Amino acid sequence: MSTPRELKQIDAGEISEALERAAHYRELDESAQAESICHDVILADPHNQRAHILLLQALCDRFGKGYAVDFIQALEILPELEDPYDRAFYAGFICDHKAHAMLRDSENGCRYDAYEYLCEAMTCYEKAEKLRPRKCGEARQRWNACARIISANRLEPWPVEPEPGPLGE
Repeated sequence: MSTPRELKQIDAGEISEALERAAHYRELDESAQAESICHDVILADPHNQRAHILLLQALCDRFGKGYAVDFIQALEILPELEDPYDRAFYAGFICDHKAHAMLRDSENGCRYDAYEYLCEAMTCYEKAEKLRPRKCGEARQRWNACARIISANRLEPWPVEPEPGPLGE
């Protein structure tokens, strides 16, 4: 019997089914389970693009929900994505999800930070749109959703501090 600290590896033949299960767990809002499955797949197939994307999505699902998941963990997956479109799109996806987490947080300043993250997401989505596969409008649709969130929530950039006058006023 293995100890709880020893991970059991999956076989290459199990990868497709495991990825379907990970996607299903995301749909059930069990992103921690989806994340674990993706790590299992990546151990068996380090270059599996679907596993990296599902892992990134699962991490983003957990932003702002009290889990020990941070923005940097999701960003660290981007270099593993081989397709330039995917790298641009998912950079936007990460910022988009970070902004949503901030909007759920009532801490002062989060609205300003959310605005900045949404703008960054929109920049990434614009880049992705230029790289998009034919007939793929998801980046444009996500850009529009960000614009609507900014408008509906009346989000604005951080106020600029006025320069002090000649007398330091």
